[in-house]
Amino acid sequence: MPTALDATPAQTEQELLERYAALAYDRQTDLAEVIGDKDWNADMDAGTISFGPDLVFPLQALGTFSHVSETWRWAWVGADPNWPARLLSQAGQLRAYGEQHGIELLSVGEFDATAQDLHAIGAIASGLFGASGYYLANYGQGTLVLTLQSELIDQVPKNDFAR
Repeated sequence: MPTALDATPAQTEQELLERYAALAYDRQTDLAEVIGDKDWNADMDAGTISFGPDLVFPLQALGTFSHVSETWRWAWVGADPNWPARLLSQAGQLRAYGEQHGIELLSVGEFDATAQDLHAIGAIASGLFGASGYYLANYGQGTLVLTLQSELIDQVPKNDFAR
């Protein structure tokens, strides 16, 4: 799948957000329209997230946020060793991009974070990789941030001109 990683590189987190935040908002609106308020389930062996039996999408795990310590940890720092490496591809590419362009949000493995940071990470990742959206999967003690891909989401009619 083509990515924006090779486009004119952004040199700051702010530049990345300026490029991708509006697009991410639009995609999140489409995602919400498709999944509604359905509960999620991730099958890391299969590399999918589902919202009921009929909505199953491939995922990429970016990292986790601890509700206890309020810290973000990239998947390349300490992902569950049982997760297939293929699910961590985008996280690793974001790390390399952050290191190459001096963007700490993408290159520091663990840091104090807020909900706003989770949305920034999701927006940047979904924009750079052309994902259908990102999802904040709350599992009680923390939140897994992931991107997902789906033609169903990509093809949601855009009838609201305010978007």
